[in-house]
Amino acid sequence: AGGTLSGTVKSYNSTTDPVTVQLFKSGSSAAAYNTTVKGNSASYTISGIAPGTYTMKVSKKNHVTREYSVTVSSGTKTQNAEIRLLGDVNGDGRVNTMDCTALFKHVNKTKPLW
Repeated sequence: AGGTLSGTVKSYNSTTDPVTVQLFKSGSSAAAYNTTVKGNSASYTISGIAPGTYTMKVSKKNHVTREYSVTVSSGTKTQNAEIRLLGDVNGDGRVNTMDCTALFKHVNKTKPLW
């Protein structure tokens, strides 16, 4: 019984560092559901989820944790995710001078990041 949440998580660098996908009920600091996968394009599935709206947190070492709001019902919900390396300002999967340039342009208001 319950719903299923599945999808793919895109990350960078190490293919052996674990990627953690956690579901938190509103107002809770403890994960109600979680799974761990490995790889830079890793598929995950969490089954038996009680219907409701959750905050999905996706994390990996040296990456910025990303949060998504997901609503799970009795069927299957797909939620893909992408997490970026710390310092990867332009999202190309590398931390280099191009990130510094993008940040400089944003700070000087010549080219906003978003």
